Amino acid sequence: MTELITGIQQVGIGVQDADTAKLAYKMNFGMNVKVFDDVAEASLMTKYTGNEKHRRRAILSLNMAGGGGFEIWQFLSRKAIHPNTGIALRDTGIFAVKIKSQNIQKSR
Repeated sequence: MTELITGIQQVGIGVQDADTAKLAYKMNFGMNVKVFDDVAEASLMTKYTGNEKHRRRAILSLNMAGGGGFEIWQFLSRKAIHPNTGIALRDTGIFAVKIKSQNIQKSR
């Protein structure tokens, strides 16, 4: 059976400062409903963190107009690094997000 993506619940966005990012996404994209703000060991993310558990902060925010949420994700146990330059669109992950807007000028 072929797997088919029919919807996305949230998109993870790695940042170096979760508080600054949270405010920027609220102001620029209307992500003003905080679902959670959690600090924990990211034991389910070891596949993506060099097979090591890292402490992280995750904030999930939504826009009540609908669509997926933004999961703002900040390492607390190490400094975030940029991915290598060999990443291509066919690789695992989402590299672009489309956002609906009722007023494109206000959405910036």
